[in-house]
Amino acid sequence: MLLIFFVLPFFVVNAELDKMAKVAFKQSNREYNSKIKWSNELEKKALEYLNSGGNVEEDMMVIKEERTYRKNSSLNIGIKLLDAFYGLMWYETEKIRNLPKGSQYGCNIVYKEESDKDILRYACLYRKN
Repeated sequence: MLLIFFVLPFFVVNAELDKMAKVAFKQSNREYNSKIKWSNELEKKALEYLNSGGNVEEDMMVIKEERTYRKNSSLNIGIKLLDAFYGLMWYETEKIRNLPKGSQYGCNIVYKEESDKDILRYACLYRKN
């Protein structure tokens, strides 16, 4: 029974992290191109991509980033994610802007806390319509 009290907060924190990340990805992608659609399938594939080292279908575009933050950073995960995504080079944002209407995308993150730093890695996969 005690195990539930230790494990349950972990799932609650991860669920909240996933929710914040999804909102941040949707918001930032919408600013670059409001005509593309979120795909739960591509969201799952983005996590697989991050965990496997990166193989995707030939017709997909990938945008990925890794950022490191000091351990004592007061920024929450949503702000860190927006910071990473808005830090894209201009040519990456042009790729998103140029996607045709109805294209799909999905993004995911891997957030790792270490003793002296936090590492945020994300990947977004885009499939042209």
